[in-house]
Amino acid sequence: MKKLLEYIPLFTICLLFFGYTNLHSYYQEFRIDIYNHISNTEIILSFLPTIVVWSILIYSFFYQILINEAVKRKEKVDEIEDTTEEENIATVIENEPENEQKKIKVTKASKIRKVLKNIFTSFHFYFFGWGIVSAILKLILLKYYFSFQLQEYDLFVSFVVIFIVYMGIKSKRNEVEYISENPIVVSIFIILFINLQISNYRKQDAKKIMFGISEKEICFKYNGKVIQTYSKLFYVGQTQSNLFLFNRSTKVTQVFNINNIDSLTIKESRYQYKY
Repeated sequence: MKKLLEYIPLFTICLLFFGYTNLHSYYQEFRIDIYNHISNTEIILSFLPTIVVWSILIYSFFYQILINEAVKRKEKVDEIEDTTEEENIATVIENEPENEQKKIKVTKASKIRKVLKNIFTSFHFYFFGWGIVSAILKLILLKYYFSFQLQEYDLFVSFVVIFIVYMGIKSKRNEVEYISENPIVVSIFIILFINLQISNYRKQDAKKIMFGISEKEICFKYNGKVIQTYSKLFYVGQTQSNLFLFNRSTKVTQVFNINNIDSLTIKESRYQYKY
């Protein structure tokens, strides 16, 4: 329980940061400065969308398992090194002549095998290799799908990157030591990476609206005038103070004050673009 309480400040900061990114990345596509239309409470509550919830869970996983494990492993390694240092020195001295003979017997074939082994067991090989493969796959997919239809693919690519980084760091002692000595730097990197994924995901959500895909159809009276969404006018979202509609024809976002709205009705949209 005590450990959980220690994470509350960091968890709160992540909620605010990810929550604001979730809103800002989406509404900026419609040229809306959402900061002027929301309160801190709305920022915190914006964590409810699935993408933000998953991001917080991933960050919690990294921070709890990766960083804590790094600290534990470093302590264990230091303890082992202290108790076996003299034995290791003695072993090196005794085996020195034998090691020299082995070096002479090394062949070109064994050197090549060693190089190949180092390449295929290298973190960088899988990291950059996956980056190239995923980029090529996306270029191919973009010939048949729109970018907003590949949101799940982008998330999958990100999860694989996280897994590769995790396994790469876990398998190498130097990286483990770096994490244990620089938890703040590592935490910032994780937060920024997740923040980038949230931003990209929400921008694709906005592109759906711009393309003509909306889940909601609304109708309301505004200062005595009936406003209704249709095949060119789409519902973007709303805050406690304003409601936003986007006109696909004029590329203009309209802002309506909630206090002046009357008889608001919301239902499932009929205007679903057929791919």
